[in-house]
Amino acid sequence: MSTVIYPHIELSANGEPVLAGVVQVRWAVEIARRLMHTAGGPGSIRQLKFKSPIRPEALLDLTLTRSEGTSAIAFAFRSASGEHSSGRLHY
Repeated sequence: MSTVIYPHIELSANGEPVLAGVVQVRWAVEIARRLMHTAGGPGSIRQLKFKSPIRPEALLDLTLTRSEGTSAIAFAFRSASGEHSSGRLHY
């Protein structure tokens, strides 16, 4: 069970505050919708990987890349410490 400290931040199993994975996916979907003009939500999310926790103080970069010839958009969250999460939104 996670304990919510403030919006979007939860305590991990070892008690460290981290950005919830479901929030990372939601942000990727919402930002893709606004910047890449997608309609609605994705039909599926594939190759979803959470590689390292995102701490509350992290400054994040989100990369969105539309795959040629498909309706998929790849996303990745990165900070100075490296890549935190990635996946493919299939519309």
